[in-house]
Amino acid sequence: MISTITVGTFVQWLEELAPPDLAASWDNVGLQVGDPDRRVQKVMVSLDPSFAVVEEAIDRGCDLIVTHHPLIFKPLKKITSDNLVGRILLALIFNGISVISAHTNLDATKGGVNDTLATLLGLKHVQAVGETGADIDDSQPRGMARLGEFEPGKSLEDLCGFLKERLSIPHVRVVSGPDSGVIKKVLVCGGSGGTMLEVALKLGCDALISGDIKYHDAINARENNLTVLDVGHFGSEHVIVAELARYFESRIGERGGVEIIQAKGEVDPFAIV
Repeated sequence: MISTITVGTFVQWLEELAPPDLAASWDNVGLQVGDPDRRVQKVMVSLDPSFAVVEEAIDRGCDLIVTHHPLIFKPLKKITSDNLVGRILLALIFNGISVISAHTNLDATKGGVNDTLATLLGLKHVQAVGETGADIDDSQPRGMARLGEFEPGKSLEDLCGFLKERLSIPHVRVVSGPDSGVIKKVLVCGGSGGTMLEVALKLGCDALISGDIKYHDAINARENNLTVLDVGHFGSEHVIVAELARYFESRIGERGGVEIIQAKGEVDPFAIV
């Protein structure tokens, strides 16, 4: 079956899931590379637009890559092979592959990264929370973190094992206060969540679950008796890949003609040695 679905169709579908106006002012989301009128036969969903992902997309005959992290953050002065972004762009253009990205808008939206993370962890009484710590009404799609509860609560040791199993990660970095006990009320934030530490404290959370926690944020958490579980940037966000693939499959439905695949070769760049 020859598809009549275009790159522009996927842009529209992604924007319906994650409206661009939810993105941070510094972010760059939407169509990064390609022609919106080009027809699509095979789409790869990935976390990153890495060179390895692009090579895999070429090998597997993809016309489009949909990523969480954007390829282009800053204006480009040139596209040459002497830098990584240039090499990736040249490979994409030469092979006729388009790229669409949804980043902070996909973090914030209903059904996005943080909702997927909260669901995977089995949290109850989940609420969207903004950077001010204020609750966000369910009718609004925005909110950079999710507040929820484990029922019943978990010990720190049990929670670490639970996170490793649910997120398929080899380890968890832990900041534990002197009075760490049963962990029930938590704030989850995919990606780099150090900015949400003060929000977690304000809301009286037992723990913050996120990635890329900086040293001084860790000190702040410990001195305020807040447990932090750093599951890594990759570990906290890769969960969205399968969810995005399912979303696009549902949008294609009976129209058919487009195959949705997930990148196989993506791994956390950090290794335990």
